[in-house]
Amino acid sequence: MACVCDGSPAIKWFSLPRHWVVVPAFSAPIIAYLAPLGLWAPLLAMLLLVSWDLTRDQDLRRSMRNTSLPLAGLLALALPLLGLATAPWSLLPGFTAQRSLAVLIQMVSLLLLLRWQSTWPQRWRWTMVLTAGLSATGIATLTYLDFSLGSPIARLLHGDAHYIIEGGSLSRGAALHGFLVLPSSYAALCLWRSKRGWLLAATLLILNIALLARNANDTAYFALLIGGILWLLVGILPQIRWVVPILAATLILAMPLLVAPLQQATYCTLIHKAPSLAHRLGIWNTVAPLIAEHPLFGWGLDNARAAPGGKVSLELRACDANGQPTGKIEVIGESIPLHPHNGALDLWFCLGAAGAISAAGAVALALTHRLRQLRGQRWPSAITVAVSAQLGLTALISYGLWQAWFISALSFSCMSIAAITEPSPVGETRR
Repeated sequence: MACVCDGSPAIKWFSLPRHWVVVPAFSAPIIAYLAPLGLWAPLLAMLLLVSWDLTRDQDLRRSMRNTSLPLAGLLALALPLLGLATAPWSLLPGFTAQRSLAVLIQMVSLLLLLRWQSTWPQRWRWTMVLTAGLSATGIATLTYLDFSLGSPIARLLHGDAHYIIEGGSLSRGAALHGFLVLPSSYAALCLWRSKRGWLLAATLLILNIALLARNANDTAYFALLIGGILWLLVGILPQIRWVVPILAATLILAMPLLVAPLQQATYCTLIHKAPSLAHRLGIWNTVAPLIAEHPLFGWGLDNARAAPGGKVSLELRACDANGQPTGKIEVIGESIPLHPHNGALDLWFCLGAAGAISAAGAVALALTHRLRQLRGQRWPSAITVAVSAQLGLTALISYGLWQAWFISALSFSCMSIAAITEPSPVGETRR
């Protein structure tokens, strides 16, 4: 498995700003598992390191200043800017403006970090990704052992809250953990192209799959399996990688049309086998008609929490052998909770066709650009496709697209993909 390697000389650890990035990289998975709302802190630490590096390196300042923003980045920034522009007419004007500004700051920060990261020698980028992966494996192992022993640490930290004690609160950490599994395993192979590297990569892969299988977050485990399958498929048949950008853009643009009415037979099957999925389908069937009411610019960024009729109870009832409702309520939930649990529908609801087109363009262009850079490198291309699929699948069926912690998790994931697939700087001038 080819890794594009550099011949960087040995550098004393922690002598340069980028060396310290292993600290926020190590802390991010731990924070994601224990306090996911604080995932902004490692990113802030990285931004401080960028500032430090810019103050000491004139060549870096010149390079960053002369870098033009790619079209994919401009289209991504258009989303929060559109949110700001439409805030006065949204359901929650003040809240919309605040969230749009926060999302804009997060996106600008990600673009800055990606540009800074691209100036590092490859070995340092691989080290950052492997550090994050090892940290995720370690904290996931500790939490699994804690719950296996009756949750003494969880009870000490959080009391007797059932959701926490049963492990539900760990689902956000599992999301970031799942995104890091393939990149960190690949980074191990690139750092040690020997039996040691293969052994470490295989150990990480097997152990992390087992840990995520035991987590309450089924999405993280399922997305990792899908990502792994795609990694193998694209590695064996690299030509199919070009389907992914097209498919991603198509799903975003066509999602409102793909929400089929919940048929009785389907509903009765799901209510017994996957009640949470039945609830999601009910949510999506509530959101789709609202999208049609404001198709161009939506209802306002992150305004699903205030959607008309969104707080009405969505009653999911059991069915008898003939497929008829029995009247027994299996699950009661809101018609639209804080978000639609579907990133594409969230885009359409919040920002309308304008937002969906911008997002589809950003995703397709970013993926296409990276895959073109990796032309002839099948395994880096494969891992780019695999992790991108994990991100997309998770966004489509689980979390709120505008949640600050989720954007932070996506940011770390994008950095990990770029870190292990981007070519080394010409001449390796920055040591």
